[in-house]
Amino acid sequence: MLMKLDIRKLFQHADGVCDYPPFTTIFEEGQPGDCMFVLLEGMVTISIKGADVWHVRAGEVFGEMALIDRRPRSASAISRTSVRVARIDETGFMKLVHDTPAFSLYMMRLMAKRLRALDETIS
Repeated sequence: MLMKLDIRKLFQHADGVCDYPPFTTIFEEGQPGDCMFVLLEGMVTISIKGADVWHVRAGEVFGEMALIDRRPRSASAISRTSVRVARIDETGFMKLVHDTPAFSLYMMRLMAKRLRALDETIS
């Protein structure tokens, strides 16, 4: 089980908050990625090679892999509803890791959960 960390509360007053209408591509698989996103409102679908692999709900993060490993995006993210996101760059991410150590564990557990879900999908 993921730690209960109120991600929305951490980012409710963040700089870089953006709104997207439904069915808007937030980023595409293969694009460079220098940030991650915190979903403050709405729902986003993550797809790999055109197949939907999971839905992100308000209070969750997405796009973190490209930020962490500095490689191109491994998936695409599309808003399914009107969404509000906070864009977090590497500086903001590092500050959060430093100021809120529980966030690091949250991110590791989230990535492990998603990796296991993908393993189950392809098994």
